[in-house]
Amino acid sequence: MALEAKLDNFFGPLAEVVSRFKFGTWRTSAEICEERVVDEKLRDICFWTANFGMYTVENGGVFLYFGGREANPVFNNIVEAIRQLKVNGVYKPSAGEIGLVKESVKSGHTVKVGLSDLGLVVYNGELSHFSIDVVNWRSMNSVQRLVAEMVYGSMKERKDLKTKRKTSVFAEYMAELRKAGMNSVNVYVLSQNYVKSHAPQDGAVARACWLYNFIYDSFFSAVGWGVDYQKYALRGVLK
Repeated sequence: MALEAKLDNFFGPLAEVVSRFKFGTWRTSAEICEERVVDEKLRDICFWTANFGMYTVENGGVFLYFGGREANPVFNNIVEAIRQLKVNGVYKPSAGEIGLVKESVKSGHTVKVGLSDLGLVVYNGELSHFSIDVVNWRSMNSVQRLVAEMVYGSMKERKDLKTKRKTSVFAEYMAELRKAGMNSVNVYVLSQNYVKSHAPQDGAVARACWLYNFIYDSFFSAVGWGVDYQKYALRGVLK
């Protein structure tokens, strides 16, 4: 998203910081990663991101709808979403919100993937993850790549303005992680059994998203329910 206004970071609990920004200017994880390639100060900050993870059970399969600002059920209903996340650990979007998310898949703003296709390692009954080798990232399967691009930036090649060589935002970010001493980075999602036990019939559960700093290996969480952290920042154009 092209922005003429100055981008700022604002630290605090998610419910408080969302309202500090002009609507729709919140930065997604991929946008922050692109900025981090050239602005090393941003690597020291843990960010709330304008992404969402919405999980459903459809015809026996468990699916992740992963998107950004468009149709974001958490940010678009932030007060109720935060209340439910604090009380129940999940936000249950309305039928209308679920419909908007599914429509956003058609426009390319959201990806829909089966959790069984992500090659997940189960962390516990609630969380699972897949790992990205920062050197051999091309070894990811096609479904993992869909999510990874939404998190760490596009894999589409373009000419680097400085070196004139062909590269991509994703490749550049992986290179910066490697320079910082990391071998791999994890993307966390809800475990399949957790979704099956918490998602209502014909409904969904949603969580907020975090992008960690380089100190914590820049891993990404699409399972955020702790929404009161004071030292996390949202990035965008302040009101």
